[in-house]
Amino acid sequence: MRHFAHPTAPLILLLGTIWLGADTSAQKNDMTGLKPGEVWTLVLLNEQGALVRSLTVRVSDVPARSCRAGTWNRLEILDERPRRELVSQEEAAYEVSTTEVTMDLAISVCDGYRPLHGEISDLGIQGTHGTLGLGGGRTTGRFYGTRVPPSVAGKVIG
Repeated sequence: MRHFAHPTAPLILLLGTIWLGADTSAQKNDMTGLKPGEVWTLVLLNEQGALVRSLTVRVSDVPARSCRAGTWNRLEILDERPRRELVSQEEAAYEVSTTEVTMDLAISVCDGYRPLHGEISDLGIQGTHGTLGLGGGRTTGRFYGTRVPPSVAGKVIG
């Protein structure tokens, strides 16, 4: 796996977003999952804790194509490091409950999934990511995410 030349940049963005968006005076656990229109920053770490990928995604209510069971909606990838090749047919999507989040960075590639599964709270999302296919599933690391406040989202994706 390739590593970033500047691995601290996505973490600085993530921490800055948390700092700008967190209201520590009134932290209450009323998160109810991902909502269409929200922008999230995600960082994926390998099992050794090294940064392997960062993404900025927008939540959509547009249905996604999938061979997996469930109701999946698209995640629009606004930015990612390292970038995928433009010819990639992989589509990112999510399926949500009130406190759990399941995402897949390759939902449209049957039996070649790249799932992320975690819990959501006021402070963000944390969980594990890996691979899933005909040969079974494997956890390859942890991921963390934070919602980008609307006042900052235009600056992040602009």
